[in-house]
Amino acid sequence: MQESISSRIREANAAIHAGDYAGFPATGRRVVWRDMVTSRIEDGSIVEEWVVSDLAEQLPRACKGWTRIGDEPTHIAE
Repeated sequence: MQESISSRIREANAAIHAGDYAGFPATGRRVVWRDMVTSRIEDGSIVEEWVVSDLAEQLPRACKGWTRIGDEPTHIAE
């Protein structure tokens, strides 16, 4: 059995908040968030993954009309 750990960072994800999610009603606004994924690989297959995301921080901002692009908060025009 060959085992390794792999980490990858997706700098930014973006989507339109088009449906209710995690208790937040749809806003139709763009949401930008970041994820970091660490995978455990055995014999060439991913057998376990851990994800750290700042979506829980960014979604309430989008509901208020704000998002974070890079490290600067930026107002989104309606």
